[in-house]
Amino acid sequence: MGIIMVKLRILKLLFCCVLWFPNFGFAFDSATLLPPDQAFRFNATGKKVDIAVFAWDIGPGYYLYRQKFKFVSLTPGTTVVKMILPEGLTKHDEFFCDVEIFSGHVEVEDVLRHQEQTPSRATFEVISQGCADAGVCYMPMQQTVSVDLPPDTADESASQQVRSENPIPFISEQDRIADSLKSRSVWFTALGLFGFGLLLAFTPCVFPTIPILAGIIAGQGQGLTTLRPFGV
Repeated sequence: MGIIMVKLRILKLLFCCVLWFPNFGFAFDSATLLPPDQAFRFNATGKKVDIAVFAWDIGPGYYLYRQKFKFVSLTPGTTVVKMILPEGLTKHDEFFCDVEIFSGHVEVEDVLRHQEQTPSRATFEVISQGCADAGVCYMPMQQTVSVDLPPDTADESASQQVRSENPIPFISEQDRIADSLKSRSVWFTALGLFGFGLLLAFTPCVFPTIPILAGIIAGQGQGLTTLRPFGV
C-alpha cells in the first residue's frame, strides 16, 4: 500500500512539472515576442475597381508563410478570382518543413469580379499566419478590412469627350443610296434607278395605282391591242 502511495506522489509531481514548464516557456515567449499586430503591420487599399492590394510590414526576426494567405469577400456580388503573390524565400521550417516565406515588406494583389453593379467599397476577411525566428509560431490571424475601390473614370471620360466633340451624324437609307449613286458613272446610275424602280413595282405601294392604270387601258376602246398597254 505504501509503494502505491509513493508512486502516486511521483506521478503527481511529474504531472505538475509537465504543467509548470510549458507555462514557464509560454510566459517567457509572450514577454519577448511582439504582439501579432505589431510584428505584422497590416493595411489594405483599392488599386482599381477590380483590384485590391493587401500589404504587410513584417518586423525584423519575423516572417509570414506564403501558402497561408486566404482572402474572402464579404461584399455580396463580389468575389476574389485570383491572388497575385510575389516570389518568396525558401526556408526550412520546424513546423512545416521546406516552405516559402515573406519578410520585410510584402504586397498581395487580389483580382475581383463583380457580378452586377460595381461597388465603391468592398469588405474582405483576410487570413495569414507567421512565425518568429526564435521558433515560435503564431496562431492564424483573421482580420476584417474594408477598402475603397476607385472607379475607372479616366478612359470613360476621355471617350465621352471624343464622342461629344465628334458626333456621328445620322444618315438615312435614302441619303446613303443617293450618295452611292452620285459617286458612280452615268450608266451605272441609270441601271441602278431601273433596278430600284423594278423592285418598287413589286411592293404594296403600287396597289392604289392599279385601278387608275386599268382605267387608262380600258379607255383605249377598239384600238386596244395586246402590246398597247405596255406603251401607255
